[in-house]
Amino acid sequence: MRTSPNTSPREANGSQAASPTRTNRSFFDEAASSLFFSPVTVQPKLVVGASNDAYEQEADAMASRVMTMNDPASISSPSLASVSPATIQRKCAHCEEEEKKIQRKESSNTETTASADVSYQLTSGRSGGSPLPNQTRGFMENALSADFSNVRLHTDAKAVQLSRQLNAHAFTYGNDVYFNNGQYAPDSRAGKQLLAHELTHVVQQNAGIQRKRIQREPTATVDNVPGACSFDQHHQIEPAVRQATTWLRATIRRLDTFIGSPAREPGVQAALERHFHSSTAETAGRVRRIFGRIDSEILSRPDLQVECHTTTDTSCNAAGAYVTGNLFVFCPAFFNGSANWQAISVIHEMAHTLTGVTHITDRAYQSDRYYRMQSTMEALTNAASYENFCLEVGTNTPQPTTAPRDETNDCNDRQATPIRRSLAQLERWNRNAQNITSDTRPGMLSQWQDLQTSHLGGTAAANILQARRVYDLVYSRLGSSVTLECERSCDRNVTGYYRYFLFITSDTIHVCPMLFSLNEDDRTIEIYRLILMRYGDVSESTSLQLATLAKSVNDRFWAPPTSLTGFD
Repeated sequence: MRTSPNTSPREANGSQAASPTRTNRSFFDEAASSLFFSPVTVQPKLVVGASNDAYEQEADAMASRVMTMNDPASISSPSLASVSPATIQRKCAHCEEEEKKIQRKESSNTETTASADVSYQLTSGRSGGSPLPNQTRGFMENALSADFSNVRLHTDAKAVQLSRQLNAHAFTYGNDVYFNNGQYAPDSRAGKQLLAHELTHVVQQNAGIQRKRIQREPTATVDNVPGACSFDQHHQIEPAVRQATTWLRATIRRLDTFIGSPAREPGVQAALERHFHSSTAETAGRVRRIFGRIDSEILSRPDLQVECHTTTDTSCNAAGAYVTGNLFVFCPAFFNGSANWQAISVIHEMAHTLTGVTHITDRAYQSDRYYRMQSTMEALTNAASYENFCLEVGTNTPQPTTAPRDETNDCNDRQATPIRRSLAQLERWNRNAQNITSDTRPGMLSQWQDLQTSHLGGTAAANILQARRVYDLVYSRLGSSVTLECERSCDRNVTGYYRYFLFITSDTIHVCPMLFSLNEDDRTIEIYRLILMRYGDVSESTSLQLATLAKSVNDRFWAPPTSLTGFD
């Protein structure tokens, strides 16, 4: 998930296992190379017909009559004057570019011009599709008095993608009829009516079919498809993808140079150390392969579906974009971000979508303390590491971590280092606990019911909400630096003594020597408990429950990989 600027990070998909597979409009499909790099100067403009124009009214009327007829041959043919004019139209008398009609089944009441991307995909080489099944073709030819032998039906990923771009259940272009996901259903009443509607448009466009006379009759329109991205949204998404691709290819070129001759690319070496904590040939090769996958699939992955959601999607509360299964969702915050942030968000989310490799998740963001402490294996499976490396190498601009710098007063190196590591670790636990307690999807909740029972006393929504509020408070406090002071000794009889700390009226955490006798996990839990009590305002017993819950959640869903698959 790519968080929106200045917000608390929330993992919208929780874990890969919890991610449902959604089927909707494909955005980065195999036809999408033209979607982002189309030579628009040589393409005719395509007009998208309004849902209430004469052609739509005529198509609706004919579809309704087809569904109510007993004998297809009994439909009377109206005069030719009521049929739409030629297939090629001009936008105005002085226009030099031709306009061809795209007709679609949707709800817009105004005529618009199709984007250059849609135009290019439809005009640069129409191929594929299936003929009408014999029985369906026979019925429709009798019903509409036309020869449909040249008609081709398109139901593949490209058809879905184009339909979603046009906010259409289906649309017709010449002899080709394109259907959105699940809309081609000739055996159902609704599906047959939609097919009759589109075949009427085939006749209207007269693209190689004997022209017949069709009667006009107005009717109601059809609602937009939920989740479809608007034209305005596409006009922000497409430049972001283009910019992301530019950075990706610049990064790949520089990585290739570094792998061949490291001395020629000191900047790449520094970026590898900064974001992956290793600049070996093995690490560089692994990073190169992941970027190669992203660069390839951003334009050619046929199963990747894209939607634009509103604030009614709670996963968009703190996200600019997120991925769940094969669904790529753009949230409202994405469209309010800067152009560079939008582009880098696309790279971040594309890293999450890769299949056949050890899952690339969200282990640490650039603003997290743990970002600089990740192992190389953790960084290789962290989306933000790729995002920031690509931005640094692609733009030749260093991208250092922006995490708070904590103060460790009166602490020697043997004390300061483990304290800083524990603070980084507990911040990560706390963020992951935020994510899991914020995800109310039944499929996700079911994956940690045992932890709810053992740490929260049950699975009631109120218990989860209360825990999330505490984690939110701690997250807010950890957004700024923490000051710790190492005590030389701690007297158990002194007021304020608590296990490994002294409570003193200040924001400084006073650490006792005994804390450093604990192993890393136990030391982190103890510091975390103190922070939960101080900043989350919970009791000692509750602090233990919430601290151990956060660690258990991290171990279950965000455990560091022990090996890598698909990186070599």
